[in-house]
Amino acid sequence: MKTLTAVIFLTVNLFCVLEVSNSKPVIDCYLDSDNPNESCYGNVDDAKRVKVKRSMKTLSEDSLKTIPNLFEIAMDDSELEEIQPGTFKDLPKLNAIRLKGNNLREIKSGTFVNLRVWYFFLWWNSISVLHEGAFQNVTQVRQMYLENNDLEELKRGAFKDVYVRYLRMGKNKISKIEAGALAGLFPHDKYGLNVTLNNNRLEEIDPAAFDNKDMRVLDLSRNSISVLRPGDLSKLPSLKTIILTGNKIKEVPEGVFSGTSIVEIILNVNEISVIASNAFHDMENLDNVEIRHNKLKEWNGNWFRGTESILISLSSNSFETIPAEAFKNLPNGCIVELNNNQIKSVSDSAFSGTTNIDTLLLRNNQLEEWSADLLKNVKIEELDLRGNNIKCPEDGSKSLAPTAAFVHISACPSEYF
Repeated sequence: MKTLTAVIFLTVNLFCVLEVSNSKPVIDCYLDSDNPNESCYGNVDDAKRVKVKRSMKTLSEDSLKTIPNLFEIAMDDSELEEIQPGTFKDLPKLNAIRLKGNNLREIKSGTFVNLRVWYFFLWWNSISVLHEGAFQNVTQVRQMYLENNDLEELKRGAFKDVYVRYLRMGKNKISKIEAGALAGLFPHDKYGLNVTLNNNRLEEIDPAAFDNKDMRVLDLSRNSISVLRPGDLSKLPSLKTIILTGNKIKEVPEGVFSGTSIVEIILNVNEISVIASNAFHDMENLDNVEIRHNKLKEWNGNWFRGTESILISLSSNSFETIPAEAFKNLPNGCIVELNNNQIKSVSDSAFSGTTNIDTLLLRNNQLEEWSADLLKNVKIEELDLRGNNIKCPEDGSKSLAPTAAFVHISACPSEYF
């Protein structure tokens, strides 16, 4: 069906948007702060979107009651300070609530209840409190944005029977999450429950707080977490991705990740200098580990036992050598990134116990030589040694790893086009 859109300017402060299609014309409905006791004016039988003619301090319980077909509330940057409980009742077609950039300071109990709204845009307000029952029986949320507010604590009961795909609460001031505060969240669809709490002030992962059987992705990047403890993730049985970039973690001990079905662990930009020998043992679902920009100096050949397919990125650390049997526990077809370290030497038996590596990246280290015997018994797709001090062999770069499909050395002209 073809749809034409025309914008008709009526006054400086008021305009209508007409969507012309095979159905009846649809006209925006405006709330007027000059008449706070009046309901929305305009063609309310056909109105699908509410806007504000001027600024509006309060959305009252009766503000929207005469608009049965309301589909979207578009009140960004309207100086709104209060939403009274009951404002959104009896609006079965409501799909999106856009309240970005207002002056809301709290979400009262009963504000968002019995809704099938897909999108909540509540970012860039001054919300410091979500009262118990603020969100209750909200069942089809694709995206809920509560970012860039002033939340300091998540209280138990603020979310009750909320079915959501993405809950975004980054860039607040959250330092405490009450036990059970996230237990009222459920996945909306096959994409699971994804919770973002980046750029807050959390100092630990409290299993009593992070207790949710359906959470698939948890983003805790750029908080103040300094310690990982065994059992921290024990009440997140469905967790697939944990993002802890930009915290203050110094060590990865045994037992933090065991017993989980985690696929992806991201620990970039921390202060990690120690990883327990069995920190990642027997994680058959583990597929991606990123520990870039940390303080690791020693590679442990016992890491990653029992993994089946994995990309390991340990670039931008302080490794100086690759020891004997460094990769013996890695599965066939793994990808290893060790770029931007200080690697000067590789043990003659570094690849003992290894038969197949997909990609080995050693760019920008301090290697001056590479023996062709290192990988003679290893099938490898790509070896990248650019940014080292290795001279180009007379027989070309491929002679350094005859079994490799691609070998890259800065000193050799490119052999691949």
